[in-house]
Amino acid sequence: MKFSLQHLFGNKGAAICGLVGAYCAITAEASAATTPPPIALASYASPGLEHVFVWSWSNQSCITQFVHSSSGWVHNCVQIQIGAGHTGPAKGTKIFGYYSSGDNQDHLFYQSSEGNIHEAYWTDNPGANGAVTDTDLTATLHTYVGHGSVDKYAGNQIFVNPSTLTGFFEGNLNHIFYSDATGVIRELYHYSGGWSTGHASRAANAVNGRGLSSQWDGGCEHIYYTATDGGLWEDYDCGSWQSHELSGPSGAITPPITGGQVPSGYLTSYDISGTQGIWGIQSDRTELRYVQYVNQWESLEVSVPALGDPSSAVISVNFNPYYVGSDGLIYDFSTSLQSLYGGPAVLRTASGTQLSEITGFLDTASYSHIFYVGTDGDLHEYYQAPNQTTWSMSQLTSGYRYQ
Repeated sequence: MKFSLQHLFGNKGAAICGLVGAYCAITAEASAATTPPPIALASYASPGLEHVFVWSWSNQSCITQFVHSSSGWVHNCVQIQIGAGHTGPAKGTKIFGYYSSGDNQDHLFYQSSEGNIHEAYWTDNPGANGAVTDTDLTATLHTYVGHGSVDKYAGNQIFVNPSTLTGFFEGNLNHIFYSDATGVIRELYHYSGGWSTGHASRAANAVNGRGLSSQWDGGCEHIYYTATDGGLWEDYDCGSWQSHELSGPSGAITPPITGGQVPSGYLTSYDISGTQGIWGIQSDRTELRYVQYVNQWESLEVSVPALGDPSSAVISVNFNPYYVGSDGLIYDFSTSLQSLYGGPAVLRTASGTQLSEITGFLDTASYSHIFYVGTDGDLHEYYQAPNQTTWSMSQLTSGYRYQ
């Protein structure tokens, strides 16, 4: 299969979808779910700019970056380590990134095919990239072990899983979290003196390999995950790492959630003005589960159409969840927290079918953005203005073809 880029389009499509408090399929008419192609997506916003990254494991020499400014979309190459044993992100893993305001830099993280965690970084720019530095973090810090039990650097094993690489930027600190081969959560963090390693969770609360999400609330670090005991756990650091179970009869969530009610799969989380939220597909695959903390931990079971496997991607933009249904469509639950209890309202469909994973963000002007590669092989965007109830569509490329 060949993955090639021809040219970009700057046109914006018609408004297509969405009522507040409504379930909404923002992609095309229903079709049989397809196996995602060998592709990874990542996205984030920086001041006045939107960034989307596409990596293909088929005939790709760099990670393609799309940058949107007031002048429209441009694309360029984020040159990572290729060759001499380096073949870019490992198949089935994910890439993610963020912008750090303190040094005006873009950061992109990935797990390489040899198992190491890499950071590529460069100065934020609306046009072509400046020099890209690709640093092999785990080899430098001697925290790497390969895909099995062979200890390459006498350090920590990395559990090769597409959902266990996460992180955030706060103040002058960069944080990366991942699960090692024993299920223990490890941390890589960067301050002015360089990268260091940490141990962010207790071994007794091993990650089950199905999801890991992290947030910064302005004073504490938070990590959410489902453990091998089937429970939903939170590890948090407000000066030192603590751990507690959210689910279960004695957990922090009121009323308790147990068994098949506990979210599994790809967890997604957010923190907005002190309100922490977690979204995930229940392990019984019957409902979407929402967990939030305002003054105490609460939970809500949300009935949604075409719910997929717990390994299906669920992302949140602001506090709204988006997921890929069992029919291969992208669903949006655009709602306020209060109207969650009102049940489903309207289901609508629109053009463009989903093929890849989805990614998205809320930009600095409070626009919501969702990106995916469709069955046509092209990169698509759905975007929504603040305080609006409709989505608009933009096709970013023509010629993203799998052959």
